[in-house]
Amino acid sequence: MENENDTPEEQNTDEPTLEVQDIAYCKQIIETASTRGAFHANELQVVGLTYDRISSWLASVTKTTEPVDENVAEQGETND
Repeated sequence: MENENDTPEEQNTDEPTLEVQDIAYCKQIIETASTRGAFHANELQVVGLTYDRISSWLASVTKTTEPVDENVAEQGETND
């Protein structure tokens, strides 16, 4: 049973978090998938709109916070 004196932050310590870097990775995933031809023609509009929204949001957020590392090559897949 939960303690009545617990604050919501104390009760929900296992909730997943989402960081700015995670959104930057989503942008990079779209870029990589696009260059590999992963999208069908009828999907390109929604992919492009989503990419634009992510890019705009990242640009507005990173103006006021620390820079986002956009170099996935060090952390992700490489084509050897």
